[in-house]
Amino acid sequence: MLLDIPTQPSREALMLHHTSTTTIFWALLILTCHLNRAWTCQWLHKAVIKEDSLIQRVKEKHKARLKGRCKHLFEGNARNETLLNNIYTKLYITAGETEGLCNKHEVLQIETASRTCTSEDTPVNCNNIFKPLPGQDRIITTVMTKGIAGIGKTVTVQKFILDWAEGKANSHLDFIFLLPFRDLNLVEKQFSLHGLLCSFHNELREIDAKRIAGCQVLFIFDGLDESQLPLDFNRNKILFDMTEEAPIDVLLTNLIKGNLLPSARLWITSRPAAANQIPRKNITQMTEVRGFNDSQKEEYFRKRFCSDANLANRIISHIKTKRSLNIMCQIPVFCWITAMVLGEMLTNDCKEIPKTISEMYTHFVLIQTNLKNQKYHNSNETDARRIKESDKEIILKLAKLAFEHLKKSNLIFYEKDLIECGLDINVASVKSGLCTEIFKQEDGLYCEKVYCFVHFTIQEYFAALYLLYCYTTNNYCVLESFLHKRFVEEDLEEGSAALLGDNGDHSDASQSDVSGESLESTIEENSTLEEEPEEHSESFDDDEAEEVSGSESSELVLHEKPSFHVLLKSALHNALQSANGHLDLMLRFLLGLSLDSNQRLLQDLLSETESYADSVEETKFYIKEQLRLHNSPERSINLVYCLAEINDNTLTEEVEAYLRSGNRGGTKLSPAKCTTLATVLMSMEILDEFDLKKFNTCEEGRKRLIPLIKYCRNALLAGCNLIERSWGVVASAIKSTNLLRKLDLSYNDLQHSRMDLLCDGLCSQSCKLKILRLNQCNLTMECCSALESALGSTSSHLRELDLGGNDLQDSGVKLLSTGLQKLETLMMSSCGITEEGCASLASALRSNPSYLRTLVLCDNNLHNSGVKLLSAGLGSKHCELETLRLSGCLVSMEGCASLASALRSNPSHLRELDLSYNHPGDRGVRLLSDVLGDPLFILNVEHNEECYLKPGLKKYACALTLDPNTAHKTLSLSNNGRTVTWEEDDRLCLPHTERFNDCPQVLCREGLTGCCYWEAECSGKGFHVGVAYKHMSRVGKGRNCLLGYNDKSWSLRLLNHGFLKLSAWHNNEHTVIPAPSSSTDRVGVYLNSSQGILSFYLVYSDTLTHLHTFQSTFTEPLYPAFTVNDYSSVSLC
Repeated sequence: MLLDIPTQPSREALMLHHTSTTTIFWALLILTCHLNRAWTCQWLHKAVIKEDSLIQRVKEKHKARLKGRCKHLFEGNARNETLLNNIYTKLYITAGETEGLCNKHEVLQIETASRTCTSEDTPVNCNNIFKPLPGQDRIITTVMTKGIAGIGKTVTVQKFILDWAEGKANSHLDFIFLLPFRDLNLVEKQFSLHGLLCSFHNELREIDAKRIAGCQVLFIFDGLDESQLPLDFNRNKILFDMTEEAPIDVLLTNLIKGNLLPSARLWITSRPAAANQIPRKNITQMTEVRGFNDSQKEEYFRKRFCSDANLANRIISHIKTKRSLNIMCQIPVFCWITAMVLGEMLTNDCKEIPKTISEMYTHFVLIQTNLKNQKYHNSNETDARRIKESDKEIILKLAKLAFEHLKKSNLIFYEKDLIECGLDINVASVKSGLCTEIFKQEDGLYCEKVYCFVHFTIQEYFAALYLLYCYTTNNYCVLESFLHKRFVEEDLEEGSAALLGDNGDHSDASQSDVSGESLESTIEENSTLEEEPEEHSESFDDDEAEEVSGSESSELVLHEKPSFHVLLKSALHNALQSANGHLDLMLRFLLGLSLDSNQRLLQDLLSETESYADSVEETKFYIKEQLRLHNSPERSINLVYCLAEINDNTLTEEVEAYLRSGNRGGTKLSPAKCTTLATVLMSMEILDEFDLKKFNTCEEGRKRLIPLIKYCRNALLAGCNLIERSWGVVASAIKSTNLLRKLDLSYNDLQHSRMDLLCDGLCSQSCKLKILRLNQCNLTMECCSALESALGSTSSHLRELDLGGNDLQDSGVKLLSTGLQKLETLMMSSCGITEEGCASLASALRSNPSYLRTLVLCDNNLHNSGVKLLSAGLGSKHCELETLRLSGCLVSMEGCASLASALRSNPSHLRELDLSYNHPGDRGVRLLSDVLGDPLFILNVEHNEECYLKPGLKKYACALTLDPNTAHKTLSLSNNGRTVTWEEDDRLCLPHTERFNDCPQVLCREGLTGCCYWEAECSGKGFHVGVAYKHMSRVGKGRNCLLGYNDKSWSLRLLNHGFLKLSAWHNNEHTVIPAPSSSTDRVGVYLNSSQGILSFYLVYSDTLTHLHTFQSTFTEPLYPAFTVNDYSSVSLC
């Protein structure tokens, strides 16, 4: 016990000084304090040494214990013990996370991630997991590491601990406390935090809680997905005292929230679906284990077969040619399985090498059975297909365990679960060496033993095997809980009809349908959503979802064995209805096991085998129907893999042929066919570009194709008239993919609410988007706040932003300016920017550093005053702008003088200056030319005329006259060729090759290029206003000569039957345009042929209301054109 000796007199002691009787006492007290201080310092020094010695001894014991536990890696089970440092292959760990995948089966997640990983992912060394990433300025205290089951999370933790225990890394840590959730589940009584640590790490009993609190400690909670603890972060009691007892879940929530041991570091590992149990605000770093990348796969096999390089090369070559196997080899355990199977088969020169995962797992079970019987039971059996009776008994009990618990999504078992399936693990290990290879027992840190399959895919294989076995042995009890009642009833009805002779050759018909079914043939049908009502089809949408053992299935009572097709059909239905896809892989295994090749391998295990070829063919047809009818491509992607598992790649081949044909715009795709197309494309290689407009379909079809943007690098959705539901899909795609680099959403109605959705996706750590185009998306100043937040986000990778044609105004530019520092290209043409907005942009140009290289401000009323402000930023030493476009910005000689002055101040960067459609005059041009002496510099001063100093589009106004040689005989021209009127009586006109013979249309004389604007006053019931190429057909009533109905013309159609009905037409495709609230008869048309822009407006006085913009590539001059229907007229203004 240490004395608390004062270093100076207290307030009470000073009061005693005023009495003579206490003077001597005070002097003696001071003398005693000085003498005791010397003694105390010496005592304290010895105590500190003793304390340090105690903690050091406990640390060494703790390290030695963890080193002993972590130094071995067990591939398969405890009998396959290997030194971790000898076999360890570095896993691919990335910072951030792949969002939006948690509702998929984990094998599908790894397949998706394998196609969306990029070179820009940030790899992380496991020993540096608590170090800030480049550009991060924060202390990392809590790390969440996600990854699918078996991907290597626990091995990563094991390697981290081993390197620490051996003094190779993280030496600043005093203690690492490993607390797996599977062990924490077994703790029933209450503990203090100190007591809990002592129960898991006995050596800690020598030091108290205060000593632990003074150390640098790391808690590792491995396997959050296995937790059975109610982690309630809102309601659990708050704790600050390490010695206070509480339930385990309360201790955990307080540790994670930082109430207990706030200086401690925490590392939590989890499968993706369970990670959201921890609030995101309590995680400072997200990481993801993605298994082996391609080079790491090769490294694994070369280490595994270090003595036989040729065998390693043959294995690597084989998996590279089989896409499904190559993807699965991202999972370390699957690499072990592959090495076991292919190593054995290639060594023995077997001819039939596994090509699918079903074949791989079947050979794995047979080879392991054979090898272990030779090793442990002195068996001389050399045929790997032979299965002993004792092995069969154990396999079927394991299969039952796998099936029963897969339905509940359980991967971890306890002894009571084994007993329920009649499995005694000790007896099983003696009877069959196989048991120890595919099923493992782990001694928990706490007390009770836990069990699991070596990998969850092995459990799913055995579950499929059990289902197949139950079918062959007529186990109606299991089948009744799994089969879908309606399918059984339909099967019985078909069987009865066949007996009565009413059914014909149904099987042959089905097979005929399968063989005749092709994407190409179905695509050629010009069907629409209305022509193909999906609500009457046999697809399974979320509305009719039932649990696997739902009420309909539980009511089923079998009196006779249904056809095998019913089993496969029910398995497919149950898999599609699973919310998290937990039955997807079992379905693939069941289909694979149905093939004759696998049936022959399993002949000793199944009581009787038969050919299911007819049922498999029937199921192929059914799968293709479901692909066509199901409206979620991402949820249906497993069906494509199912077809591959039964060696049917026809859909993939047909889609490849369809894409190669280049005829995507000529045939109309129904929504159902869009689902099939999208699903197949998602299962193939990543698309370099996805252009939605190239697919001829309706709005619903486009919605089903939009998820493809997750699987491409460049997504072009411009002018696709996206419907409300599609914006949620777009935002989700941006948020969840790290692959997309360019997204063009121009000429869609984005508006404020949808912009919030979009910006939320842009702020995601997964988003790596670099180019975003939002030209003419009806954005306003209100949208700029959300966009500024996204641009300023630390996770933003955006470098090019196009906001042209949106009414952002100066206030919007001011909001955006603080987020512009990272941008390299900013396009803000026609955004309503004036002098005030230029001041905000100049500030961005002066920022240090300024990354902006291209700035486009065309068609804004900047005037000379705005250019002067902008020039102040341009002249800054921090400005490195290379391209500045100010076309149509009302700039005269005075503005040129400001630009010239700025360029003299900062002459080294600007390489292109566009001042076309302004009026710099000769003097302004000379001022700029004198400064820009470099012959490589591009100075554009075309259309240098005073007329271009008018505001708005009217600066581009052009004079037009109608061409009488093109006018149809019912059309009369007047007003010097500026008015056209429909007349009931045909006029007498001379024949001419350019005249429209059957359509009431007329062209103007002038062919237009560059920037042009004109207006037309329309009266009557119906007309088209548009443009056409000169060689547009003039003869006949077909599409080739109707304005907007072919690829040589573009038009705005106006119908007035008491209300205005508007639509935009090109190539026989139309977009309905909502009618504005106010009505007018005047239409404005703006053409910028070099930019491929054709825009239509309604004109109210001097106000333009945008209706529609076509974005195209114009290859020749365009002629203004008009269609004038009965009792209508059009006048050029």
